[in-house]
Amino acid sequence: LHYKKTENVIEELAVGGTIVGQFEGLQFKEGQLKVARGDTVTIFSDGVTESEDRKGNLFGRERTKEFVLKRASDNPQDFCNLLQSSITKFARG
Repeated sequence: LHYKKTENVIEELAVGGTIVGQFEGLQFKEGQLKVARGDTVTIFSDGVTESEDRKGNLFGRERTKEFVLKRASDNPQDFCNLLQSSITKFARG
């Protein structure tokens, strides 16, 4: 996810592929991204979006985007700790 500070928006990266490291010899597409001062790029595994609560609801991409939008200006360590805490709280609730 790319948080664009000047526009206060989240964009998903346009170029993607399959799971990294799952299969040997796969080719991946390369993309380019212009990152401005103050922007944030968040890279995460499916463990974030596929975390489930007790009812089987997923943390999901939208909840992840909302978190990034709210916390993008945090320092990286706080950002990661708060994201982990949010996922843990979600899964317990």
